[in-house]
Amino acid sequence: MKIQENIYNLANCELFNGLDDNELDLLFKDLHYQIKNIEKEQYIAYQNTRCNDLLILLKGKVSAEITDFRKNKIQVSEIFAISSIATAFLFGQKSFFPINIVAKEDVVLLKIPKESVLKMLDRNFKFSLNLLDSISGRTQYLMRKMKFLSFQTIKEKLAFFLLKKSDEKKSDTIYIELSQTKLSELFGVARQSLARTIKEISDDGIIKKDKNKITILNREALCKMVKK
Repeated sequence: MKIQENIYNLANCELFNGLDDNELDLLFKDLHYQIKNIEKEQYIAYQNTRCNDLLILLKGKVSAEITDFRKNKIQVSEIFAISSIATAFLFGQKSFFPINIVAKEDVVLLKIPKESVLKMLDRNFKFSLNLLDSISGRTQYLMRKMKFLSFQTIKEKLAFFLLKKSDEKKSDTIYIELSQTKLSELFGVARQSLARTIKEISDDGIIKKDKNKITILNREALCKMVKK
């Protein structure tokens, strides 16, 4: 089967940005790859297993999660189609997944073996640059995430999260798109503990919460929480 018969809008994936249909044809010509249907809640990859394939999510949504020593699951990120998965872990002497990847709904996945990826790199310069950009971007994201996870208290994590969102939006008023349950999963804490922490710093006059809108009233106090 030709790859165009299986993939909807492959050019929308960041790895194939700038490639036209003819270039995609040449890129995938005579390459080995698999297209797999994976049901909701099935594991696509397990933490500490070898990464042998470039994974591209064609349909659906997956969650990247870390399991700590106490068997708690901490969500690192959610990934939506159409997007590559775990490009930063494909190459290197220790090419292992440091995360679990779980289907959060029924998904369609493109798996390209590492040997085929090397051929693709040789065939198309745009693809090579796109893959390098993806690896760099994912590595930078993971560094920020590791800094976030290094904070011990919920207050530190919440302060870092709010300050980061404020800097991104260039505003002290932030709209939180995630539910409190999703936010607690992102922080790796109990929902009740997060709600209690939000109420505490709100009562202290550091933030003001109105449904999904949070306004930073005392930025200096938030900064001090992060610096501790």
